[in-house]
Formats: sequence, C-alpha cells, structure tokens
Amino acid sequence: MSFEERLNEANRLKCIGDDAFNRGDYELAQTVYSEAIEKGDFNITNLDIEFSLEHQSLIQDLYNPIYLHLCKCALKTARFNEVLRYIDRIHEQCDYLAVDLWAHIEYIRGCSLIKLGRYRDALNCFTKAKDYRPFDPSIEKHIHTCKKTLQLIESRLNNRQSSQENSSYSNRDRRQMYLVYGLIVA
Repeated sequence: MSFEERLNEANRLKCIGDDAFNRGDYELAQTVYSEAIEKGDFNITNLDIEFSLEHQSLIQDLYNPIYLHLCKCALKTARFNEVLRYIDRIHEQCDYLAVDLWAHIEYIRGCSLIKLGRYRDALNCFTKAKDYRPFDPSIEKHIHTCKKTLQLIESRLNNRQSSQENSSYSNRDRRQMYLVYGLIVA
C-alpha cells in the first residue's frame, strides 16, 4: 500500500472515529482510532519512499488529533492506565507533536493520575502543562487541588504517627505514604 493509500485509509477511519467521539460513543471511537493508527502505519521500513517534511507534516496532522482523542476516550471510559500507555506511545512515536498538544497530553495524564491516587505525579504533569499554557485556569485549579490533597494526606499521616505509641507504621499508613510520594505504580 502506498503512502497516499495509507493516509487516505487512516483519514477515512479518523472521520468515522470523530463521528463516534462526537456522539459520545467512546468505545467505538477508541476502536476505530486504534485501527486508523494500525492502517496508517507509516513506519519507513514498510514504505518505499523517503519521508519529506511534507510527509511528516501530513502524518502529524493525522496522528495528533487521533492520539489526543484516544487519550480522551480512555479517560472518559475510566481506563486510566490505558491513558498512560497511550501517552507513553505518543512519546515513543511522535517526535513532532504541536506544543499545545503537549499541554493537553500532560493535562490528561494528570487527570488519570489523580484518578489512580498518584497526586504527586499528577502535580508534576499539571506543572508541565502549565509551562505550555501558563494562564489556563483549569490547569491552575488542578495544581491547587493536588497541593491541597497532598497537604491533607501528609497532615493525616503526621497525626497518625504522633498518636501511635510506637513508631512503626501500619500497612495502610505505608501504602498512603507510598502513594503520596509517588512510589506505587498503579
């Protein structure tokens, strides 16, 4: 299959995925977007062409919204670990993403990490997103929420520690401390 044929097929599937996404059918959209990525496999070893800047631009224009929507679909269907896998794949495969897309990706990653109880990691993501979009009130709100939650957790841990007769922590306290410091990978 030629570059143009792959691009056309991937675009056709993207349009179907966009329609499903706009209707709120995130399961179908996620399936179709994944298929669009597979059909539009632009691995240079699979094609008998040299990638020009125009080719890279066409691929970027196709993949940027697909990956963003894949992340949003997984987030909306509460598949938070899947969101993180998609974002890892984006980092591996897409060296040429638009700057504003990185803000969206870090924001979505942060939202997933909050749902997984990884507030310190989420705070790091929102801080990165703020670097790209410094005046976004939604990002500011999440940064504030993460900081407050971390303070609350640390305060509760300190209260428990001081009220215990011996200095050993219960398993629950250890788990909470690991969560606070981002050491548990969910």
